[in-house]
Amino acid sequence: MPPEAQTLIEVDPSLFQQAVYNLVENAIKYTPQGGRVSVALQVTTREFLIAVQDNGIGIDPLDQPRLFEKFYRSGQREAREQKGSGLGLAIVKSIIEHHGGKVWLESQLGKGSTFFAQIPMKQDRPAKLA
Repeated sequence: MPPEAQTLIEVDPSLFQQAVYNLVENAIKYTPQGGRVSVALQVTTREFLIAVQDNGIGIDPLDQPRLFEKFYRSGQREAREQKGSGLGLAIVKSIIEHHGGKVWLESQLGKGSTFFAQIPMKQDRPAKLA
């Protein structure tokens, strides 16, 4: 990649890697065999946005407001069939908010989900969790 095509973003690399890993792992976990998972990046001078999209089972609108809470698991039968602690998305939210950012999702049952994580390019404070 030529140097002019590179973008520098101020993050704690291991924390940011964990957040992205959790988003991609969830997308894969809840997408049936033969489905599609994609990751898109958008960079401006001020913000960095990552979107992880799948065409999996989707998330019930009743579950969506609580999805980023610790230990919350969807009541959907398909979701309950997957193993997990209910901590992955809570960890994502904690990491992204610690970097001054925000997370959200868009989802439709049976059509899939897109999870967004947006953080500023520059940090006001060191990006280390206590």
